[in-house]
Amino acid sequence: GMVKLREITLKYHPGTERPYRSKNYSVGWVMTNVLYEGIRRAGKELDNETLVEALETFRNFDTQGICGPITYTSKSHEGLKHVKVFRGDPERRTLVPITEWRKAPEIE
Repeated sequence: GMVKLREITLKYHPGTERPYRSKNYSVGWVMTNVLYEGIRRAGKELDNETLVEALETFRNFDTQGICGPITYTSKSHEGLKHVKVFRGDPERRTLVPITEWRKAPEIE
């Protein structure tokens, strides 16, 4: 997912290469993709209700690794319930995943 994010960023903003982007940049990218897909699924009769109904069809929506899978239902609008654990690699100035996406336990 980050490869596509970088590709599109550089297409519209050439010369902005950096070794990393802020967390907010990545979150904005994911949320824009979620909104785009919700609008696409809502169809031509787009309004608040059809958008919410469309978002509620998301089951394990794939963000191509930028974050965990996203699910919305009529009873839950939390969306993201997965986490991944990373370790720092100071020499390469990167984070290295040490787990896959894991669903966080339900809290009662």
